[in-house]
Amino acid sequence: MIVGLGGLGALFAGRSLAEAGVTRYRNVLYFPNYGPYMRLGDSECTVTLSNREISSHCTMNPEAVIVMGAVPLFRFEPRMPKGGMMIVDSSLQPAKPA
Repeated sequence: MIVGLGGLGALFAGRSLAEAGVTRYRNVLYFPNYGPYMRLGDSECTVTLSNREISSHCTMNPEAVIVMGAVPLFRFEPRMPKGGMMIVDSSLQPAKPA
């Protein structure tokens, strides 16, 4: 998953990843999801790359998440499987309370 705020490139990054994935994987799925706001509204996309058939565009436990905006991390941290990877642009994250 790639999550962020509208206008910051999360959907563009996901689409680029999906288009690149077509050259290596037999099955590629790109599923964008965005809120009603054109700029700075929530946006996210799921990209699935697989050589097996993809049964659904939904995933509750993504193997990797890229966070590109001031998105509340508590929405994604509990969903990460053990050994999953979360890449966070910390310059856009508010400081956690001490």
